[in-house]
Amino acid sequence: MENQMKSLTFAEHAKTVLMIKQYKVRDNTYQLHWESLCRNHLLPYFGALPIDSIKRNDIEMYFILYRDYARETLKSHFSVLNEIMDNAYVNDIIPKNPCEHFKIQVGGKTKKKRVYTPEQADLVLAYSKYHRFGLEIDLLLNCGLTRSELLGIKWDDIDNQNQLIYIQRGVTVRQGGSSAESSRVVINDTKNEYRERVIAVSDETMEHINRAPRELLLGRNVQKKTPGHYVYPEFLIYNRFGKVCSPDSWYIRRYKVFMQEMHNHYLKQGVNVPMLTPHELRHTRASIWVNEGKNPYAIAAQLGWSDLDMLSRVYGHRDIQLLRKQLGI
Repeated sequence: MENQMKSLTFAEHAKTVLMIKQYKVRDNTYQLHWESLCRNHLLPYFGALPIDSIKRNDIEMYFILYRDYARETLKSHFSVLNEIMDNAYVNDIIPKNPCEHFKIQVGGKTKKKRVYTPEQADLVLAYSKYHRFGLEIDLLLNCGLTRSELLGIKWDDIDNQNQLIYIQRGVTVRQGGSSAESSRVVINDTKNEYRERVIAVSDETMEHINRAPRELLLGRNVQKKTPGHYVYPEFLIYNRFGKVCSPDSWYIRRYKVFMQEMHNHYLKQGVNVPMLTPHELRHTRASIWVNEGKNPYAIAAQLGWSDLDMLSRVYGHRDIQLLRKQLGI
């Protein structure tokens, strides 16, 4: 009796698709969307199954398992799963794509992001002027940068004369590497071509940038009488070795420290200024600009969007009282 070939597993085929995808999308998109989603979700569930055995019921059960996730997140899961299965179909590995005509019927609404009021934003910015980690907050909240973009800024990207910053790269963490920080940090191109942009900076923020230290003393030991030596980091925001910051370490050691100390500072004055995430600072800036009636195309350009679709879907939540005033209602 002739031996039948062993069926290809989902994990084996997914590996091939990922290798192809790696050369078709930006590294940032590949790592955060494709690689991360497969490794953390799809492979643990489907990985060991022969790919030709996966049926519609298996996909239904997968999305039931993740039913508490936001609907938008589950759409990302489905897009990757569907492309892997469709690739298997067009290459005659499976007779039919079980994802075809599938509709996600679970998942909750995307959690609404919090924002600061203009008054709260002013308080945070005022505190940032005197805090050791305040420059990062200033750039996030005043310019609407992402964490990845912030950590990717080099001194050479800053045009003091024209008060501009060239956003040319992002910093992410590749999961599954060694424990050494440098091996996990990845410096990528921007998320897409529109994120590679030039942003305008206010007088105050530029002054804040120019107060930042451009040199770092390393290796000094008073007890051993070691004088140490100066290094000149290429990144605007750098770690204790003068190198690019790990986004995770930066968030824990610097961002959360600022937020907690800022929160406590204002609580002593009887004012509760909440602690928001870096992305909520970006959301705050966009929302403030929208509610101030700023040019929507200028907002989209500053934030790195290709059109106004994202602005209208995510940041178009106008203050209802301001809207009444503008419309004369």
